[in-house]
Order: sequence, then C-alpha cells, then structure tokens
Amino acid sequence: MSALVSGCFEAPDWRIDWDAACATFPILASLDSCPQDPRHHAEGDVGVHTRMVLAALVALPAFRALDREAREEVYAAALLHDIGKPGCTRHESDGTITSRGHSRRGAILARRLLWERGCEPVRRERVVALIRWHQTPFHLLTRADARPLALAISWTTRADHLAVLAAADARGRIAADGGALIESVALFAEYCADLGCLDRPYPFPSARARVAYFRDPTRDPDYAPFGDGRARVTLLSGLPGAGKDRSIAEHGGEQPVVGLDAIRAALRVEPTEPQGAVIAHARELAREHLRAGRSFIWNGTNLSRTQRAQTLDLCHAYDAVVEIVYVEAAHRDLWRRNAARSRAVPEAVITRLLSRWEVPDATEAACVRRVWDN
Repeated sequence: MSALVSGCFEAPDWRIDWDAACATFPILASLDSCPQDPRHHAEGDVGVHTRMVLAALVALPAFRALDREAREEVYAAALLHDIGKPGCTRHESDGTITSRGHSRRGAILARRLLWERGCEPVRRERVVALIRWHQTPFHLLTRADARPLALAISWTTRADHLAVLAAADARGRIAADGGALIESVALFAEYCADLGCLDRPYPFPSARARVAYFRDPTRDPDYAPFGDGRARVTLLSGLPGAGKDRSIAEHGGEQPVVGLDAIRAALRVEPTEPQGAVIAHARELAREHLRAGRSFIWNGTNLSRTQRAQTLDLCHAYDAVVEIVYVEAAHRDLWRRNAARSRAVPEAVITRLLSRWEVPDATEAACVRRVWDN
C-alpha cells in the first residue's frame, strides 16, 4: 500500500498529487464526468468532490495524528471511496440524481484494483471495508438497526478510522446539510465509544454468540448460546484457481466433500450455463449430511455475501457450526493456475465473478479463516 500513496500527504506541506493518483488508478478519470445532485453536492461532479475530500482529509488533526500505516489506508479509502458512482448514477424522473448502491460497488471495484496492484491483502481489506461503510456514519443514529450496524462495522474495520474518513467526506462538499453531516459523524463516534467498539471489535462472549447476533440482531449480543452444534461445515470460498482443492487435500482429512465442480462434471453442465440444477443437487447432498449430523466440506466459489448466505442459512437450520475458509491467489498466479486446470473456467466467468467479489468477514460465521497465497 505504501507505493500507492507515498509522497502524497506527508508533513510539512501534506501535498496531494492527483495526477499521480490518476496514473495509478485510471478509473479516477471517469469521476470528472459523473454528475451529482446539487442539493447534496453543489461543488460539482464526483471528481471535484473527491479532490475536496482529500484536501479536507489531510487538514484534519485526527488524520494527521494516525500512524503512517493507518494514514495510508484512510487516504486510499478517501481516494477510491466514490469510484462506484459512475456505474450507479441515475437521473430520476423527478429531476434528481441518485447513486444508490455505490458504496458496495465501489468496495468491490477497489478490491479488484488493489488486488491487481499486488497490495498486501490484510491492508487491502481494511481499505475496502472503509469504502463499504463510508456513508454509514451520516445516518446510523436515525436507523432502527443502529446497534447491529455499529457492531458489524467494528468487526470489519476501525470505527474511529471510519469516522475520520466520513468527517472528510462531509467537509469535502458544498451542501445545505453539511453541518448536520459533520455533527452526525461526531455522534457516530460517540455512539461507538459508548458501545465499547470505537477502536476495537465489540467483545462478544463467544464466536457462536457473535454469529448468532448477526443472524438475529433482536437477540442480546451478550448472550452466549448453549451447545456446540450438531455438525461442522467447512465452506470454501475463493476464485477459480485460488487453491481451494489444494486446501481440501492438505486439511480436509476424510470429510466428505460437496463439490460444485464435480457436480457440474457429473451433470455435464458448463460453467457458462445456468447453474440451478448444480446448486439444487449440491443442496440436497448437503441436507443428507446435515440430517445425519455429519461434518462435511462445501467446495465452491461462494464469492458474494448473498451466495454464501443461502448455504449458511441451510447449515444453521440444522444447527451446524460453520467455518468459512477463504483462499486467495495473487493476481499474477490466478490466471496461470486456472489455465492449467483440466477443466479451466472461461475467462468471462471469472470476470463475472470478480464483479461480485466480497471476501468473507467475521459477521458471517463463527470462524472465518483467510488463506492468502500471495
């Protein structure tokens, strides 16, 4: 990550090199042609806003007080925080301009860009999480699910670092509600501090209590569920060629495997064809193991939260404890490994998977193990 931002904001002048940033990330050029609703962004397009956010960020005492690593990550998040807007911006029939969903899309885009640059995965995921949540401090306290959102943030990023980013985002615009946004960010930080999760993850009594709460936020987060579950399910996640099969060979032991590639081969379904029959067959095999209380491995890409949730719901319905094992290969290796497979996944399929690539986090399962093969 140092190569991304080195020399851009160091004391004493805290200079921002926008041209260098655009050379590193050509996608930033598209921000200058992306309009915004003047009610919230009278300053102009997304490019203007992003440059104003960066200027506001490096002027914040709270930003300058961060250690170098944290400054680099928050700066990178500010630089990329709105790259999802060009793909989400819509002109509505009432004349307004909206960009719903741009935080999630921007997080996915940023993940791919930083992965392709070879950025260290743990730091990359901290940047991505900041982008994913960057709007949340503006409205968290008006939401009925404020507490579960705050606790989820604490398990995916630092809420205090998010507050710094959001404060810069609020200041880097011309809007009638700019002062209210700044106040909302301060209240967000106070709220997280009161919950005990401003600079650390919320202290659940156990891993099972954590996942139980995020599955049902109406329960008490400090209540620890009884029992150890009827079965253990290992859910593999990762792009084709990342090394999931090797992980099973090295660590799977004698556990049965529900493998989507094997099912596709048996049913003679190509990766480019509809996968409904493959998924249905896999779910029925999983049910057989779950009904028997038998531990097993589910081997598939499982790249989006929505896709994983379907399998997680099935496992939890049978009181199984799930471990997600996420496997990742470096960009330089992934395409080579996939090409060497006996049944290589078409490039178009991998490209489609990258468009919904969300790395598993601790809100999804009792144990999330990330294997970075970089």
